[in-house]
Amino acid sequence: MRFLVKLKTLNPIQPNHLPHPSAMPNTIEIPLELTHFQLPEAVQDRLQALLDRQDAGEGLTPSEQQEAAGLVELSEFLSLLHLRAQRVTGQA
Repeated sequence: MRFLVKLKTLNPIQPNHLPHPSAMPNTIEIPLELTHFQLPEAVQDRLQALLDRQDAGEGLTPSEQQEAAGLVELSEFLSLLHLRAQRVTGQA
């Protein structure tokens, strides 16, 4: 059986990251297979390196700050997607 994960938009969408909220549906259906997607190891390593530098008090360039923020946002979205998929399939 093939499940779909439904995500409801709860908060206003950031204008610089995704299409305007009026262009987004209230519910997005995503095939379950896509919920297993993870950040590639090299991308995860890059994010960790940026966050480690920031935590160490090193300044990030504006470009690096944007990169880190975007990767954190993507990582959080993938985590949410994975949790919703677990709820849909009844997995713990």
